[in-house]
Amino acid sequence: MSLQQLSRSPELLQLRDEGYDVGLLNNQLLLRNVPYLSENRAIQRGCLIVAQLNMAGGVVANPENHEMLWVGDSPRGLEGQLLPLGDRQIREEIAPNFVAGHRFSLKIDNRQYTDYYEMFRTYYSTIAAPAEALDPQVAVRQLPPYVPDQDESVFNYIDTATSRAGIPQAARRLELAAIAIVGMGGTGSYVLDSIAKLPVKTIHIYDGDVFLTHNAFRSPGAASVTELEEMQHKTEYFARRYSAMHRHIVPHNEAVGEANVEQLRAMDFVFVAIDSGESRRLIVRKLQEWGIPFVDVGMGLVANDNVEISGLVRTTANVPGRPSPFDTYVDYHEGKDELYKRNIQTADLNMLNAALAVIKFKKLRNFYFDDQRELHSNYVVAGNVLLNESKP
Repeated sequence: MSLQQLSRSPELLQLRDEGYDVGLLNNQLLLRNVPYLSENRAIQRGCLIVAQLNMAGGVVANPENHEMLWVGDSPRGLEGQLLPLGDRQIREEIAPNFVAGHRFSLKIDNRQYTDYYEMFRTYYSTIAAPAEALDPQVAVRQLPPYVPDQDESVFNYIDTATSRAGIPQAARRLELAAIAIVGMGGTGSYVLDSIAKLPVKTIHIYDGDVFLTHNAFRSPGAASVTELEEMQHKTEYFARRYSAMHRHIVPHNEAVGEANVEQLRAMDFVFVAIDSGESRRLIVRKLQEWGIPFVDVGMGLVANDNVEISGLVRTTANVPGRPSPFDTYVDYHEGKDELYKRNIQTADLNMLNAALAVIKFKKLRNFYFDDQRELHSNYVVAGNVLLNESKP
């Protein structure tokens, strides 16, 4: 069953969200992976199929027939008795090598079922109850990932987290056509880790460097020795890694400069995560000129005589129509001796910097409520405080 068909039938989407393996095969509505007890008290898995599917255009209507077909052996109770399902043996081929051998007739209070959600739940609970009593672990429904068609979703499998949380309206505010992440170092890679889980149509990632061993120690996930030996560009490595989830990650094996900055004009939002002051200045100036919202991140770290590291983690946003905080709060100078550029182990601060940037992006898209509306913040490592500046 396609994502569109599920979303147009709320009761089927609810079944899916609750972990029931509902689907459509040869225009027949079915529920797979139903646990039951066989005659010898072995736990098996069967499949329920609506005997007469009632449709209204492209959505399911209310059921007019209470019968179900069954692929599997006759379900039994704990004492080996047949369950009260009105079991009749039949032979109906649903698909090649997929044959229903039983037809069930289970009524509820001598009335028609309200919808297919009630119908499936009633049949499921009746059939699965003995198996769940024998082994409570069976009650944990293990739904296989749903793979949508190419034109249905930007993801390789359906996002069930959003619908389970009941926030699809908020999630739709994040459905931008194109986002760019400039710089795939420590912080930029963690930005991608979050953005790849959002319904953004296309994610463009820019970086001209090769993914080396030291990069692996402040990036999400765990690179293998084989992957490091391949000497891939950072963008190719991360595009390959996150394409397992998101279908439209576009790698650009180059830094952003005068020759290609024009590409950012096509973006709806940009994350800037680079340590080159001059490149940052160019990108900031161009994005401001084009009226494209963006977030720039950075950190400054120092070590005292006891080699204890302290410093700041900075998150600065720019929004068209509001005074820019960049001239006041952002330093474009090159810090040649700056500790962070020596590739020290700061994956935790990279994660934090990326999280603050993505949170600010989501606030600007009205996903999160924002009562401060600050455009600049500093996390002070030593004091464990977050300071907000540039408020309206």
